[in-house]
Amino acid sequence: MLAQIAADERIESVCADGTYDTRGCRDAIAERQSIAVIPPRENASHWKKSSAGLAQRNEAIRVHKRLGRIL
Repeated sequence: MLAQIAADERIESVCADGTYDTRGCRDAIAERQSIAVIPPRENASHWKKSSAGLAQRNEAIRVHKRLGRIL
């Protein structure tokens, strides 16, 4: 879906459900310098292999573990 938006158009954030908690989706969002608002899956573990979306996803996991999935 991001490909449908011109590359020079700014995207502030992308909201999606846990289905889109994949390396491909998160990397595509990060490469557009956007914030991914995607909850990690219930069994999510930290990514170790470096990628564009790594930092945002690992932070989302830390927050979900600290505050809970409901918030």
